[in-house]
Amino acid sequence: MKKRSKRPETFTVTVTAGHGLITVEPCHLHVFPGDAIVWKLDRRHAFAVIVKDFMTPLEWGTKVVRRGQESIRSCVRDDAEFGLYEYVVCAVEGDALLVTDPEIIVRPPDGRGK
Repeated sequence: MKKRSKRPETFTVTVTAGHGLITVEPCHLHVFPGDAIVWKLDRRHAFAVIVKDFMTPLEWGTKVVRRGQESIRSCVRDDAEFGLYEYVVCAVEGDALLVTDPEIIVRPPDGRGK
């Protein structure tokens, strides 16, 4: 199992949107409190990241960027509860809203589950 490194890491989530489909890679992201996450969109669509849980592990619960911005960034809060958080990534393509729902898994510092 992954153990906590000495320094926070930055993870990149690649968002691919087009032709009526949207995907994210990785769709199950394992992070620790203090880590950073950057979502990068492969095209210039407006897009958003929305945490479904009432208590978000991120600095914010919803972030929307207009067309032309390529990325969204957040840090995992130092006080984030360990566990699984579902979130939504959506992008606007013409009149369509493309949606997918991946997961962020916040690990305890020793890398073991609860």
